[in-house]
Amino acid sequence: MTAPENPILARIRGLLAHAESTGNVQEAEAFTAKAVGLMAKYGIEHAMLSDVEPETDTIGDSERIRLHAPYALDKVTLLHHVAEALGCKMVFYKAGPTYSATVFGYESDRERVNLLFTSLLVQATHAMAATQVPFGESVKAFRRTWYQGFAIAVHERLKVAENHARQQAEAGSATATAGTRSTALVLADRADRVQDAWRERTQGIKAISRKLSGSGRMAGYRDGQRADLGNRRALDRSHH
Repeated sequence: MTAPENPILARIRGLLAHAESTGNVQEAEAFTAKAVGLMAKYGIEHAMLSDVEPETDTIGDSERIRLHAPYALDKVTLLHHVAEALGCKMVFYKAGPTYSATVFGYESDRERVNLLFTSLLVQATHAMAATQVPFGESVKAFRRTWYQGFAIAVHERLKVAENHARQQAEAGSATATAGTRSTALVLADRADRVQDAWRERTQGIKAISRKLSGSGRMAGYRDGQRADLGNRRALDRSHH
C-alpha cells in the first residue's frame, strides 16, 4: 500500500488543477496565487523540520521527467528556471526528439517543482497558442524565444514569492525557542548543501548554450507575468 498524500500537497494540486481548467483569468490567478503561497509555506515548514530531524527531508534525485516534442528542449528550459527558483538543480538527457530530466535537491523542494512545473506546462501551452506569430516570421523560432521569455518571467516571480514567504517566516519566528536556528540560516545552509552535492554529482558534465533567433521573448515574458505566481496582480490583460 502507498502512503497517503500530504494534505497540503493535495490541496495545492487541487488549486493548480482549478487554475488550469478555468477559462476565467481572474479565477486562474486567484487559484495559482493561493497554491504558490501554500507551496512556499510548505517548503519552509519542511526546511525547519528537517533542521531538527534531518531524516524527514533528504537530498536526492526525482524520477525522470519526460518532455516530448514539440519544443521539448524549451520545456527543459522552463523546468530549469522553476527548479532553480525553488532551491533545486536540474540535469537533462536527450534521446532522439525526446528529452528527459531529473530534478536534484531536497525531497520537499522536488515535490514543489514537480507540482508547479506540471501546471505551468498546461498554462504555457494555452498562452502560447493564443499568441499571434508576427507575419513572415518562423513559427518555431518565435515560439522557442516565447518559451524562453515565459520561463524567465516565471523564475523572477517565483523568486519574489519565495523571498516574501521567507520574510514572513522570519517575522513570525521572533519568539522562537532558544536553540532554534533562524529561517534565513536554515535556508542558506540548505542551499549550500544542495550546491555542494550538485557539484560532486555533476563533475565532468558540460553545460550547453543556445542561440535563438526568434522575436517571441517579450511576448513570452508578458505571458509569464500573466501566470501570476502570487507576488502581484497582472498589469495588462488586454489580449485576453
